[in-house]
Amino acid sequence: LAGPGLDLNEIAIVAALFRHFVHQEASEMLRKVYSLRGLPLVGGTAANETEIAVEAFASSFIMGRRPATMTRSAMGSDLQSMPEAYPAWPFVRDSLRNAMREQFEEAPAMSAARKGPDFFTAARVAHQVTDQMGFWQQPACGGLKD
Repeated sequence: LAGPGLDLNEIAIVAALFRHFVHQEASEMLRKVYSLRGLPLVGGTAANETEIAVEAFASSFIMGRRPATMTRSAMGSDLQSMPEAYPAWPFVRDSLRNAMREQFEEAPAMSAARKGPDFFTAARVAHQVTDQMGFWQQPACGGLKD
């Protein structure tokens, strides 16, 4: 602490590295969700299946659960209990679905040669979850303040 510390550029590098590692962890969590749900990592998946996988990822992320240690049944139970366990879930779920729609519309993976969005498109949504969860949690935080 006696030295000059980090300059602005070095702080930006540390922040970018941290964000990269968070995104990498999110991708690994989503990969495990895909595995538990029997979804392929290569090629497309039906949009509704991708939506469920991303919602399962988000519920695990919010609840601090690790998909690598869960069963498919436990993950499904967690997802079904989210409206009760996490009162802001409807807002988060709507935000997720909007993010998915935007990514799916922009994704080249939606070509006629594939069934639907691919894993990497879903991973971009998972990254968005990690980036925007604070904003998506605002309704829940506001309710605590009242």
